[in-house]
Amino acid sequence: MLVWIVMTLLTGATVMAVLRPLSRSALPSAERATDTAFYQAQLAEIDRDFERGLLGADEAEAARAEAARRLLAAANSSEEGATFSQNRIRAAALIAVLLIPTFSLGLYMRIGSPDEPDRPLEARLKQAPDFATLIAQVEKRLAEKPDDVAGWQVIAPVYMQSGRYDDAVRAYSQILKLKGPDADRLTALGEVLVAQAGGVVTAEARELFDGALAFDAKSPAPRFYKGLSYEQDGKTGEALAMYRALLRDVPPDSSAAAALKERIATLAPGSVPAGGEAIAALPEADRTAMIRSMVDGLDERLAAKGGDSEAWSRLIRALSVLKESERAKGALERARTALADDADALRRVEAAAREAGVE
Repeated sequence: MLVWIVMTLLTGATVMAVLRPLSRSALPSAERATDTAFYQAQLAEIDRDFERGLLGADEAEAARAEAARRLLAAANSSEEGATFSQNRIRAAALIAVLLIPTFSLGLYMRIGSPDEPDRPLEARLKQAPDFATLIAQVEKRLAEKPDDVAGWQVIAPVYMQSGRYDDAVRAYSQILKLKGPDADRLTALGEVLVAQAGGVVTAEARELFDGALAFDAKSPAPRFYKGLSYEQDGKTGEALAMYRALLRDVPPDSSAAAALKERIATLAPGSVPAGGEAIAALPEADRTAMIRSMVDGLDERLAAKGGDSEAWSRLIRALSVLKESERAKGALERARTALADDADALRRVEAAAREAGVE
């Protein structure tokens, strides 16, 4: 029953769409009325120019004749539109009322399925293409049209979130090629390179972040990654300066502020602990105990789940600052065991240890 109600409403709307312009056809159009007003104003302007002496008698007469000719043409056109026969309107309306519903009903009865039961939503959803199919369709289109920047912009973050970093690098590189560099595009590609390298800010990624900062020196993300690159290179002072400057520019209650405070607390225990300004205001003994608790937590996480070179470097530096040299040396030995299969990561940890005075 519902399908017939819908068909009736759609048919009525279609008929009204046909009848409405027919019902207005006997009236002069707004365009013709505008033309008539324009030429009337032109005649008045010619008379004013003649009175001010800007036009001679012959020139004014010729101008009036031309304007009058155009005025008559516009008026005649308007009158022709107004003489549309009412009988012709009625005939067109009758055809619209009878022909459109009859044709539509006959077509639906021939190719439609009026007796087909409604399909539940769940069944329709099961037949919808899955996510992988949609991605494959986008990839197929991009293979055929590699200059489709909109397609690359759609699929690039999908690759990133799916952990397909090689594909994400290719997608963001193509966006950069097609649209040119700016702070956001350079940062996006740099972030993918960092993710691809397991959290390490590579030299290529650092160049991209430098380029992003050349476009926007206040952009938070490339500033953070620059600080991280300093930290990974063992340049603690530069990293702290970058983190502290960035901390002043981000909302104090944001997740970015919390992450920055954690970095600063690890590199310089007691300065700005991750727990917030309240911890920094504690008495020295309590503050030191709180910092030790955070360092112990990092140590336990690394013992239980392992970690990358950055996490091991943070632990070694923190223990060195706390003057727990034996624990720092032990952490270095554990890092050597955990990262034995990753020469680059191990080299970064050992460099950080030397910077902290741990051998």
